[in-house]
Amino acid sequence: MPRPTPLLRLSARPSPASVPLVRPGGGRSLGEAITAVPPPPPVLEPGRSPTATSRGRDGVVVRLIRAPDLRPVLELIEADRLPGRPACDLQSLRRALNGDFPGDPRGWSGFGEVRTVVAVEEDRVVGVASYATKVTDGTGWLLWLHAGEERAVVNALLDHVLEELGDSTRRRAFSVATSLSFGVEALPVRGRPSTHAALRARGFERYASWRYLVARLDRRALLARDSPLATVESIAGSGEHPAWRLSVETARAPAAVLEVELGPERCGLMHGFQVEPAYRGRGIGRSLLREGMDFLRSQGAATVAAFVETSSPSGPESEEMLDLLLEAGFEDLDELWSYEAPAAGERRSQLIRLPTRFR
Repeated sequence: MPRPTPLLRLSARPSPASVPLVRPGGGRSLGEAITAVPPPPPVLEPGRSPTATSRGRDGVVVRLIRAPDLRPVLELIEADRLPGRPACDLQSLRRALNGDFPGDPRGWSGFGEVRTVVAVEEDRVVGVASYATKVTDGTGWLLWLHAGEERAVVNALLDHVLEELGDSTRRRAFSVATSLSFGVEALPVRGRPSTHAALRARGFERYASWRYLVARLDRRALLARDSPLATVESIAGSGEHPAWRLSVETARAPAAVLEVELGPERCGLMHGFQVEPAYRGRGIGRSLLREGMDFLRSQGAATVAAFVETSSPSGPESEEMLDLLLEAGFEDLDELWSYEAPAAGERRSQLIRLPTRFR
């Protein structure tokens, strides 16, 4: 069944068929290339020496992560957690360290070895960063970084990561979902100004951006509807969070579609909101949004988050979506950025945009 023209895409889920098959040099398939890459190194146990260490300014030492670092790393991640997002647990952290990318079981994203380093000051872990290189094109990616917004620590971590990734590769930052993520993985620029400023100072530009909004769902406010507009279909894959598609059907095609997801700690998520142009202005989008919130509430969600893409040009559709969300009780909390930095001699226009899942 054809999908309607989008009013806005919120963290759209591309089907596997929409992701192109990439063959690296030598004629191997992408899966074969990834299989040939050595597995990620284990978290270092006490007493084992790290293989990479650098000393930044202000007495900050950057080294590979070790097993005793996991608890303080979790504390750093928790300190940066946005409202409406679940806390990161030890299992999710270990999966991220091992290079487990959710929704990517076949390795379409093409990452090789994932390395994670910590910043240490006076024997105390004060920052952490994870990075990887794509086996398909050599592009270097800063996957995530947490440093309590201490600029000296952020600088030390970024300098180490960028040196490891090399100046000759194209680089991206905060542009791919990991096991630490729920929703779009990007940097909240209002809440983390030091990291944002440090990236901009090193030549990183906005690659994509979203407004991040959250609404609280009061179960007592659940409203019974005489005749719901939408039909509900489960769309979650094996091992994924519960997810559903709400569709307002017509005789020929859906008039409107909304996808919702329920994550840990009763955190809900909305994405894939689309309204066919012929049905706009009739209140269908507003009604579907309310039904999506009611449905998540009925499934036990306490909050729901939404992402409105604002990458230039944002256009009137993004403004319309923002108005709908604010009217429905959402609060505009932050703006999320993913970043890119061209290689030496490369123009920004030469950079290729990836499917949303892998930004």
